Amino acid sequence: MDQWYVARGNARKGPFTAAQLRALAKKGQLRATDLLAREGTEE
Repeated sequence: MDQWYVARGNARKGPFTAAQLRALAKKGQLRATDLLAREGTEE
C-alpha cells in the first residue's frame, strides 16, 4: 500500500493512504499548491 505525504509551506504531514487523500480533497482540505510525495521518493 502506497503511503503519501502532503507538504504545505515548511510543514509536512502524513503518511496518508490514497483513500485518505481523496477524502481530504473532497472536504476541501487539500490546496492546488500543496505538494504530494509518495513514501520513498526524494524531496
